[in-house]
Amino acid sequence: MLSASLVVGFLAIAFTIFIIHLGVYGYVNPDPEHAYYVDGIEQTAIARNVAEQLAKDKGVEVRHGYPVDIARLFRSWFVWGFWSHILFLVIQIIFLPLFLVQTTTQTIYKVIYSLLTG
Repeated sequence: MLSASLVVGFLAIAFTIFIIHLGVYGYVNPDPEHAYYVDGIEQTAIARNVAEQLAKDKGVEVRHGYPVDIARLFRSWFVWGFWSHILFLVIQIIFLPLFLVQTTTQTIYKVIYSLLTG
């Protein structure tokens, strides 16, 4: 049976790898800077006008809001995920020592911790 410290260590490594993954794909993404997508076409285009021309050539109507810069959207999701996990980590680093050190009532710390972490 795995010991608790081994499981905690594995989870810490997995969480670290996940945060690094989010940071890399959010800030130094190796994909193209832009990838415009039009609903109904199975390929993306590097420029907005090229995506509109592809849709026109295939007889697909370009609806309001399209073409969408899907690369920018994905990068924003990765950046959001990166900073939300960093914030979660900071909250853990601040509150877990408070729970371990303080032996008296911890009601206010528990309420604040619960509000911050959901």
